[in-house]
Order: sequence, then structure tokens, then C-alpha cells
Amino acid sequence: MTIQMIIYLLFFFLFCIPLYVLFRFLYLKSKKQGKIQRNWTHEMGLFAFFVSILLIFYVTIFPTFLMVNQKLYITFKKGDHHQNTIPFQTIKSLLYLLKHHIYLEYAWMNLLGNLFLFFPFALFAKLLFPSFKSIFILLFATFFSLLIEFIQIPMQRISDIDDVILNVIGAGLALIIASFIQKFIKIKKTSSKLS
Repeated sequence: MTIQMIIYLLFFFLFCIPLYVLFRFLYLKSKKQGKIQRNWTHEMGLFAFFVSILLIFYVTIFPTFLMVNQKLYITFKKGDHHQNTIPFQTIKSLLYLLKHHIYLEYAWMNLLGNLFLFFPFALFAKLLFPSFKSIFILLFATFFSLLIEFIQIPMQRISDIDDVILNVIGAGLALIIASFIQKFIKIKKTSSKLS
């Protein structure tokens, strides 16, 4: 564990968690719910949703400790590969690396990392706010992902349309799983009422 990662974890535990608890408490107080009337499962879900949003920003804006192969990253930067606007070009490159067992750690981290980056966000959004339509959550995830890629351009970071594609696929998978969970909960509630 690097010093940088320890600093980030301390920042998260000493600043982000207390900040969330404070704002949540103030919100409930303003709604005349000082004593948290919602169940703890819902509260933990909201906290996990908050953490998933923080994690997206953390991994995409400050990912230095996650760069598993900094030499490869520097090579990309020297080659002026800051932006990729051609869909599936990077995905094909990553699949090529996996097929030929080259830079495996980098390829898996890039592929699976982008695929599952928006997974918790979409999953918790659908489960916590069932009135939100899946298409709305998917569109928001797309916009959110595009925004991150645009932010990365002036930061001289690699901005890639394939990151957006993988993020949206991951969000879509999360929405499918969330709908199965919701159906299972409904069936369980119905069967408990009948018995």
C-alpha cells in the first residue's frame, strides 16, 4: 500500500464519511425525521450509492495508484494517444493483449475496471429509487461518463470513447440485475402475504 493510497483512504474516512453523515442528518432533520425512521438497509444503501459516486470520481480523476503499468501509460502519452474517438478501437487492443498474454494486468484492469465502474452506481440508483426509469439511469450514466472523459482532456489524461461504451454496458448489466432483484423481492413479499 503506497503513501498516496493511505492519504486518499484517510481523506475518505476522515472527511467524506463524516460529511455524508452530517448532510444526511441535516436532510432528515429538515424533513422532521431527526430520529431516522427509514430502515437501516435503506440508509446503508444510500451510503453505498454515495460511495459509488465518490469512487467514480476518485478512480477517474485521481487514479495514479491504480495505474498498474505506468511505463505503458507514459508510452501512450508520448505517442500522443491522449484521445480515442474511434469506437471499439481500444477494446480490440485490450482483447488483443489478453489473447497474446501481453500486459495482462493492465488489460484486465482497463477492461473490467471500465466495465464495472458504473455498475454499483446504476444498481443502487435502480434499487433505491425504483420510480426512476432504467432508460433515465442509463442516459445519466452515459452523460456522467462522457463528462468524465471531457474533464480528462485538459488534464492531459487518456480520454477514450471506449471507456464510455464499457461504462454504459456495465450500467446496463447492473440495471438488468436490479430488475431481477426487484422481481425477487416482489415475489417474496407476495408469498409472505399469502402465507
